Amino acid sequence: VTKALGLAQERHYKVKKEILANSLNHLRRIETFIPADYSESVKIAVIAQALNVRQLLNDSDPAAAKRLLQRALNPKQKSKSLSLEVAAWLLVILDKQPAYSADVKLLRNYIDGQIKETASTASANEIGYDGLWDYCIFASLRRTDATILEALMVDQPKSELIPKLVKGLLAH
Repeated sequence: VTKALGLAQERHYKVKKEILANSLNHLRRIETFIPADYSESVKIAVIAQALNVRQLLNDSDPAAAKRLLQRALNPKQKSKSLSLEVAAWLLVILDKQPAYSADVKLLRNYIDGQIKETASTASANEIGYDGLWDYCIFASLRRTDATILEALMVDQPKSELIPKLVKGLLAH
């Protein structure tokens, strides 16, 4: 909802400042609203998406994105917590920050290494998070592809993957 409000405001539709401010404040405190029984990978995804939406609305928090990346890469995790979606959301936040260039390189390499390409299309083909909570966060293969596409358009606008991802999305 907050992303839609921000996009509407960007396109000069009237959006009450109080509503947008309350929505941003909610995203700043998103961790307090995540159910305790969500898996770690789903919690990380919710936080990453909140950080990404804040970035889009000029309320960037690259330090929080860096901490979340470290949390997702924690080797003590029982399962993989860095999904392709999370990598794409964090890439957009850290992209223009020189202090995080090593993290940006890591995220780019991670995304590039997970993309499945044919001669004309590309897709992530990532299953999701843990299956149990995917529906709560609307996780899907196509959303992952679209999230990666959006990140590449910001981070690497001349990437050969962009038209391939578009073709792949349109094929479904």
